[in-house]
Amino acid sequence: MQPHPRRPHLVVRSGENRKRSDITEFGMLELVLNPRVMKKAQEEVRRVVGRKLMAEDSDIANLPYLNLVVKEIFRLHPPAPLSVPHESFKDANICGYHIPAKTAVLINLWAIMRDPGLWKDPDVFWPERFEERISSTWARTSSTYLFHRAAEFALG
Repeated sequence: MQPHPRRPHLVVRSGENRKRSDITEFGMLELVLNPRVMKKAQEEVRRVVGRKLMAEDSDIANLPYLNLVVKEIFRLHPPAPLSVPHESFKDANICGYHIPAKTAVLINLWAIMRDPGLWKDPDVFWPERFEERISSTWARTSSTYLFHRAAEFALG
C-alpha cells in the first residue's frame, strides 16, 4: 500500500476491487475531512428522517443532498478501478489509438472520475458539482450517469 501522491491521507490499494465496507470507510473519511459537507448532510437527514431509527425508502426522494454526497463518494472512490470488459462493435479511433472491431476493452474508471478535462477540481470532495451536472446535459434519474462517459469511451 502506498499514499496517494496528491492526497497523502489516503492509501491507494491498486489492483483491488473494493467491498461495501471499503466504500463506507472512504465515505466516512471524506465526511470527517469535510465538516461543512457532513454538517449539511446531517441536517438534511435529521430534518427528513427525524427521530426514526432508520430511514425508509420513502425518505430517499427527500434527501437530495445526501444523494449528491453518495455520488461524489462513488466518483472519488469507485468500487472497482476498471470497468467490466466491453467489446468494441466497430473500428474506432480513441485518443489517437486505433481500436479494431471485436476488441476487448477495459475502461479505467478511476482515471475518468479524476480527469481534470471532465471534472473541475477532480481531487476535491465537492458534492455540489452534481447539481450543475444534473441541471445540464447529465440529467439522469440514477447514478448510472457517473459512468456515462466511460461507456462512450468504450463504445466509440
